[in-house]
Amino acid sequence: METRSAIYGRHSVRDFSDRPIDLDTIKAIIEDASQAPSWANSQPWSVYVATGDTLAQIRAVNQQRVLAGQNGTPDLAIAHRGQWSSRSQQAMADWNEKMAETIADTPTDVEEQTTQAAANLFNAPVVMYFTVPNNATGYSLFDTGSFAQTLMLSATDRGVDSMPAYALIAYPDVLRSALNIPSDQEIVMGVALGHAKVDDKINKVAPGRLALADFVHIAK
Repeated sequence: METRSAIYGRHSVRDFSDRPIDLDTIKAIIEDASQAPSWANSQPWSVYVATGDTLAQIRAVNQQRVLAGQNGTPDLAIAHRGQWSSRSQQAMADWNEKMAETIADTPTDVEEQTTQAAANLFNAPVVMYFTVPNNATGYSLFDTGSFAQTLMLSATDRGVDSMPAYALIAYPDVLRSALNIPSDQEIVMGVALGHAKVDDKINKVAPGRLALADFVHIAK
């Protein structure tokens, strides 16, 4: 697949089928991602891969906590939507409207479906978790974001769908226990991998994108 095809072909999947991904493909995707640039070649990321019984255990606890209304305690601080810029808030509102138009008749239906999807970790057969050392700088977070995006584009190129989501890393204590993640590592983000369930409307939501004039500033 050409690079632009992978960029425009990738989209976030919120309901995966039960079709598995073989270990060789998982390793190849990670190896591709390792080509991402990093500050002074520091390569600060570590990757923890959950599949099979381990992921099933993580999913079971995640379901219990989400459905019980237990708030997440992620390693990275999160912000209430009201703390985002007005431009970002509008983009989020547009996304919520598009979600409602596509998958449900009422905002309550949307909340129920998205909450259930998050509780189930999107039914993904594979979830990758990215960590950096606790004392890592903001540049290491940038580098890890580059790694994650390269990984998702590689997955698309290999016919594998993806979903980066807060829901995957909301309960870091569960992940540390299941995956033996050391306490000196900060869990940055998770990416679910698999194959989209083709008959689910939640996978057909197409987010709008800002016009270049909204965020590009060129000085001549």
